[in-house]
Amino acid sequence: MARFLDNLIKKRNTFFHYLPLMLMQLIQSPLLQRGSRLQEMSRFRLRFEFHGTLHTLPVEVTADSNYLLFLNGVEVGRGPGRHFAETLPVNRHDLASALREGENILCALVRHLYVNTFGYLRGEPAFGLAGTVGEMDLSTSNPEWRVSRETGFHSFSPRVNMHLGCLEDQSPDAEGLLGWTRLESREEAEWIPARPVVKECRALIANPVPPLQRVELPLSRDISVLGTFPSLPTSSGPLFTVPSSGPGQLIEMTFSSPDIRPETEVTLGVRGLGAVLETTPGHTSKIFPCGHHAAEGSFHCRGADLRDGVRLITCDAEHVLIGTRDEIPFAVQAQKIGERGLERAFDQFRGLPAETVAKWDLTPVTPPLPLEPIGTDCLYAWNSLSGFTPLPRPANFTRGQWLRREGLVLDLGRFRYGHYQIHFATTQPTQVEIGYGHETTEDGTPQVFNWDRVRLPAGKAAYHNLFTPRGARYLFLSTTGECQLESISVTEVLAPLPEREQLGTFRCNDPEWNRIWDAARETIRYSRIDVVSSDSFREFCAWLGDTHWIGRNYFYSFFSPHPLRYTWELYARGVDEAGRMPSVVPSYAMFNLPVWTWQFWMGTWEYYLYTGDLDFLNSIFDVCLKTHSYYQQFKTKRGTLLNPPEWRIVDWAKIDLGGESFVLNAIYRRAVSQLAQAACALGRKEEAPLREEASQLLEALSHPRFEDPHQRLFLDGLTEGRPNTTFSQHAQILAYDLGLWNERKMGNLIGRILTPTPRQDFWTLGEPSFHWAAEILRKHPDFPTFGKWIHDAYQHQMEAGATCLGHRHPGPIPGEYQERTKSPCHGWASSPLYLSGAMALGVTPAQPGYRSVRVAPRPLYPAMTQASGTVPTLRGAIQVSWQLPTAKHKTGFIEVTLPPGMEGQLDLSATEWQTVLPDIDGIAAKTYVLGPSRFRLELSLPMDRPQAVRASKREALTVRP
Repeated sequence: MARFLDNLIKKRNTFFHYLPLMLMQLIQSPLLQRGSRLQEMSRFRLRFEFHGTLHTLPVEVTADSNYLLFLNGVEVGRGPGRHFAETLPVNRHDLASALREGENILCALVRHLYVNTFGYLRGEPAFGLAGTVGEMDLSTSNPEWRVSRETGFHSFSPRVNMHLGCLEDQSPDAEGLLGWTRLESREEAEWIPARPVVKECRALIANPVPPLQRVELPLSRDISVLGTFPSLPTSSGPLFTVPSSGPGQLIEMTFSSPDIRPETEVTLGVRGLGAVLETTPGHTSKIFPCGHHAAEGSFHCRGADLRDGVRLITCDAEHVLIGTRDEIPFAVQAQKIGERGLERAFDQFRGLPAETVAKWDLTPVTPPLPLEPIGTDCLYAWNSLSGFTPLPRPANFTRGQWLRREGLVLDLGRFRYGHYQIHFATTQPTQVEIGYGHETTEDGTPQVFNWDRVRLPAGKAAYHNLFTPRGARYLFLSTTGECQLESISVTEVLAPLPEREQLGTFRCNDPEWNRIWDAARETIRYSRIDVVSSDSFREFCAWLGDTHWIGRNYFYSFFSPHPLRYTWELYARGVDEAGRMPSVVPSYAMFNLPVWTWQFWMGTWEYYLYTGDLDFLNSIFDVCLKTHSYYQQFKTKRGTLLNPPEWRIVDWAKIDLGGESFVLNAIYRRAVSQLAQAACALGRKEEAPLREEASQLLEALSHPRFEDPHQRLFLDGLTEGRPNTTFSQHAQILAYDLGLWNERKMGNLIGRILTPTPRQDFWTLGEPSFHWAAEILRKHPDFPTFGKWIHDAYQHQMEAGATCLGHRHPGPIPGEYQERTKSPCHGWASSPLYLSGAMALGVTPAQPGYRSVRVAPRPLYPAMTQASGTVPTLRGAIQVSWQLPTAKHKTGFIEVTLPPGMEGQLDLSATEWQTVLPDIDGIAAKTYVLGPSRFRLELSLPMDRPQAVRASKREALTVRP
């Protein structure tokens, strides 16, 4: 597929240009150990002499998985962004500011991940650099590059979460983790020549996104001490690799230790998706650690259990650790005895009771496979956190704060997202556990969300999470010894603000919604398209379907088109020969999230709609067709898709999507319809068959078999002709979109989806669905009631103290969620930006690239009676203000200012305007032509209706009854 896209690139001008600097050779370390490690770090170094002056020193750099680049100890770059195994993005950096007269040392710390993540697909470890200084060749073709092993990062750390690579478990030496990058370093590591990467079949593409900006923010003055807790227990012991043949695997193992003391407390840790432990027949328990939290969970048992032997069944696990609190040497006998593949590992395992899994007959491994420990490790013990003691009053943080075998809880004052630096002073080696939290329990107790670890040497030392930015409002610190806390700071790594006309704004009369909008803007500031495309190792980075929704928010806040185009084109390169687009999902499988592929079609069409970039649409359309052809094999005679059992969708996991899904087919029809629009814009012959396919889908979905006559609701789908067991808001809203919802027969749609009767499981929308649901329902007379429901969903987060918006999983009852925020900061949760700009202000492109604009404002909910703001476009900012007449304010207005050269239409057909519009020759006009000048329409309650006038000219308005 990469060759297929390359041929397109040669024919059409896209951002995938090949590099002006000759990056001829990728290199790697001969010291890599690989094996069952989840990651490895390598140090690369080149010494060179320079004499003279330079204003610029450009180099182009890439790596698999990612790199930090230093010149004379100064960080000068990092990257690359998200990438696939066969494609490496190349970033350009300027080294001139760190260049010295005389001797220089150019260094790179390169992390190699051996696991797939949401923003990275595993490939061959590699590092590449191209550039020259004077006569000196700096490129990795130069044989003077040297490499050594970096031992300051633990190679077997568990994942940060299901999205990302490993936690940062650091062991800095006296010079710190990066002391070796300085010229004056005294480190004594063995440096050997690097070797070329054997497989040179990777495409190198230039990343057009400008380098992100690093800003260090001292936090010590803003921090308060909330309270203490007993130091976490330490539990260490042998670490075992779980032998697995691939994703979705249940692995059955036994562990025993005949010589262990019966009273010994034992913790059995599992790093991966989940596990079931059976200590004695019929006594089972289950953990499911993988999700948005760190992918390590544990069981607590006794030495007596291990004496008799325990049975462990893991699901997509990587390592198992058996730990004791006391350093008691004991031997463990372990063996693999069975295995079984799951079709839907993540969702299937999560929903299975422990006793059900324990009763399964797994395929036996004959003879049993003995397992040998690969070393020792220490479990994370944050699930043992207890005994929080709040201070009577929060105390200001003071430099030199002591940690004496007691944990400390710190409040940073607000949510911060970035690379944290914590400086310590200690008289002896000490292990510090670092927890991050962003929410509290109902009684106000801060909760740990994720964590890292640092093993400090004696003296002054620092923890600095270098690779995965962290989001936190609260910090939790627990130590094994005594140390002093010197200072805390965070380095935000963000994109520079675009030009002023590319910034969106919004304000309304409701202070609550203004705070929600501000939190959404802050969220997208951390999760902008140019940020996530440049840093694919960010916590909760976007991926495919996420990019579609984040793109919508991006259009109304920080809009610059290049990063979004680059991101869509990069996804296109991942399509395989069968037409499958990779979607890495929990359990790290690929190709089984069809909706995300369909969102690729919709997202690329919307990119064209907002930018007018016909060249882009032309270059990407054949990729869309290739992925579209893949789904034809799943068609039924009626024209619907019959879903294979491995298909799933992450955020709607509780909806039954098996068989012939009404929900998935309705989404698929929306996507096919937009493909047809793209074909029309390009004048392609595929338009007619695509429209015919959409029409056939509508006819098939109109069949009464998708309705439940007793509940008067649409089913989520059918399996083997029988109704599925779940109902959802999604199905009812999509039925309305298809024109199938009959309010006379089924009742008011908004009322039915918000207050279902009788009270049944009725799965609700999550943040990713607010965009399309509101888009469909905005034409419903009772849309403001639905808008109030969205308002309340976000207000729930604001009441919990959120300054950024996180993703929450939907729950079974409208207005209820499985948990509070599931993540501290996720760009798709920024839907208030889209809702405010596209609906409250009502600004959407009427023609691609805003050649003309449609302005159709509507209050999002009844309490919103005033709104104003700007919407960024490539032609300039659009300004909209309106105020509804009320009993308090008898008059109102609508004012629209378009940039030069833009025309459009003001559409006031929404219910809220009907009684306040002015009469023109006895007609209450609903639509008005907009020109490049400022347009103002005066409104009033029915007893007083003045004529509409333009501010600049008293022209006759075009009235369309």
